[in-house]
Formats: sequence, C-alpha cells, structure tokens
Amino acid sequence: MDPSDSLLNALAGHPAASPHARQLRQGFRWLRFEPALEAEFRAELTRDLERRLRVIAWLSLTIWAGFAMADALRVRPELLDPRQLVLWDQLRATRLGVLTFLVLCTAWLWVQRSSRGNRTLLVIGALLVEWGGAFGTTCYLRLQIPVLMEVLLLLVASLFLPLGLTVRQTAALAAVSVFGIAGVGLLTLSGAMLSHYLYFCWLAAVTALLAGFGAYFREHAQRQQFLLQAELGWQATHDYLTNLANRRLFGRELERLLRAARRDSQPLALVLLDVDWFKRFNDLYGHPAGDDALQQIAGELAAAAARPLDLAARLGGEELALLLYGADAAAVQRHCEALLARVRDLRIPHADAPNGRLTVSLGCAMARPGDSGQALYQRADALLYEAKQQGRDRAAFEAATTPS
Repeated sequence: MDPSDSLLNALAGHPAASPHARQLRQGFRWLRFEPALEAEFRAELTRDLERRLRVIAWLSLTIWAGFAMADALRVRPELLDPRQLVLWDQLRATRLGVLTFLVLCTAWLWVQRSSRGNRTLLVIGALLVEWGGAFGTTCYLRLQIPVLMEVLLLLVASLFLPLGLTVRQTAALAAVSVFGIAGVGLLTLSGAMLSHYLYFCWLAAVTALLAGFGAYFREHAQRQQFLLQAELGWQATHDYLTNLANRRLFGRELERLLRAARRDSQPLALVLLDVDWFKRFNDLYGHPAGDDALQQIAGELAAAAARPLDLAARLGGEELALLLYGADAAAVQRHCEALLARVRDLRIPHADAPNGRLTVSLGCAMARPGDSGQALYQRADALLYEAKQQGRDRAAFEAATTPS
C-alpha cells in the first residue's frame, strides 16, 4: 500500500488532525493549498533554490557560449554577400547581448545568493535564451545554412527544469516563450521557410503541453511528499487525541523558553492542569466520552496559549500543561481563573463528582533565576497537588507570586 494511503486511512475521521493532514484528506487537484500551507510550501520550494539557480545559470551560460562558438565555426563571413553580412552582424550582436546578460546574471547569483529577485532574473534570462535561440535559428535559415530545428523543442522543454516555479508559473512562462518564438519567425521569415518554421513552433507547443503534464505530476508528488513529511513531523511532536504538543515537545520548549526568559529578563509561568475525578468519569461514561471531554478541555487550553511563545501540551492521561511566556504573576492568575471558568462553562456532566460536572485543578509556578525545567515542573506539580487537596476546581499559586 502507498504510504500516503496508509496515513490517510490512519487520519480518517480524526477531528484533531493537523492542517497538513486536513489538506491531504481534501486533496489538491489544482495544485493549491490553503493560504497558510501554500506559503509554507513555497518557502520549502525555494529553500535550496539559490544553489539550483546558480547551477542552471552556469549551464545556460555554457550552452549559449557553445552556440556562439558554433557560429564562428560554421559561418564564413568572407563568403557572404552584403545583405547576409548584415544578418551575420545581427546574429553576433544577439549572441553577444544574451551572453553578456547571462554572465552578469551568473555573477549576480554568485554574489547575491539570498536576493528575492534572483528567480526573476532567471526567468528573464530564460526568455532571452528562448527568443535569442529562435532568432539564431531564423538567421541560419535565411543564410541557407543547415540547422537543426529540433533545438526549438529543447529550448521549450528546458523551461520545465526545477527553477523554483510552480506548474502554473511554468506554464505561463512556456506559453509566453512559444508565442515569442513564433513571433520571431513571423517577423523575419516568409514563404516555405516560415511554414517549415511554424511547423516546429507547433511541435514546440505540443512539447510544452507534454512537459507540462509531467511537471504537474512532479509537483503533485512534491506537494504530497511535503504534506506527508510535515504531518509525520507533527505527529512526532503532538498528541494525536488533543492536537496539543506532546511531552517531547513540551520538554524541549520548556528548556528553550527558560533560556530565553533568562536572556531577555522575561517572566515564564508553568501551569499544570489535571482533570478532576477523571477515572470516575471514564468508569461512568466510557472512554469515548472521556476522549471527547479531553478534546473539549484541550480546546480551551489551546485558546489560552494564544501568543506566539505560549504552549499548550498534553503530558499524558488527563494531565495537561500550559507555558506562558512574558506574563507576570497577576496576568498568569487572570489566565488561570479564566481557564477554570471556561472549563466550567463547558458544562460537561459528571454524576460521580461532588459538583455534578467535570472540572479541572491547576498548579502554577513562576520560573526563578537558575531554574531547571525539572525544578519548575516539580514546584508546579506540588501546587497542583495542593489545589486538589483544597477541594479541586481551583488554582494554586506560589505565595511569593500571588498578587496582593
């Protein structure tokens, strides 16, 4: 079975799937993701673009220089009449002009490796090579020197190299190129030569169409691979049931945020959350109802982690955690009280709990200078135990951090 099919089957019906999994389920026949994912894919597409562009620029420069050398070997100016000499001068000027642009483009790509305009330069260079090559072909025809017209097909097919463009962009570039090649012939040829030339332009259009189909399937596979890899990475760091960060990601982020808090002199709070009387709830209502309840509570916890550096995590079973970066003790207490209220407002019935509904208890500890992740966790865990001992459905704070 295809790996993507296995993953899709595993994700079928899972309400807490990541954006990548949802996109896999929905499909992308038109090679377009949701806006946020599309931006992420475009960034991935261009990650190694600078290196590829430099290689393609060097290749284009080498091939074009080869064309210019072939001209010098094949054309004997002393045998040309005055009108043909004018045409010969035009051919040399075209070769030199495109060669100069390619040299400058290659040098620019080597120096400005991260410039956003690099891809634009390469597109301009590609069109110059296409149209310059077409003009060279018409010059050979008018000079009555044998020329391989199939070079037009190779020029068009080369546009579908991995230039960091999507299929839509490449198709537009190919269409402009083919129309330009045909236009060069219409402006410079006539009679039988024009008919012969336009026949190869038609073949070039067919080549672009066939290459476009190949590029479509290549990009489709590339997009699918992107989603699969991102989803596997997501699954490695997130809890499948609640879509919150898992213990592995929590531990990594806790240490990272502790370092950031020390460096930037910012407060950091760790809130541990435990669902009250959850074993009784599972025994009474069954594990599917318990899973649904955990998902609802996790949704409220995720909403509380609204800022970029905040993190909501499931540590295991009914134990959840919240990291709040840059929030002082007063703000953290407001966050915790609001979270308690939102869980109450879910009104999940629990007939075997003292107050008749499902609630949570919280333990909140503020990071201290020199704290390790384990030390901060142990203090928050002790406060969580204190909240439970005091009757549950409440938050416990360190005395030194409780606002007056």
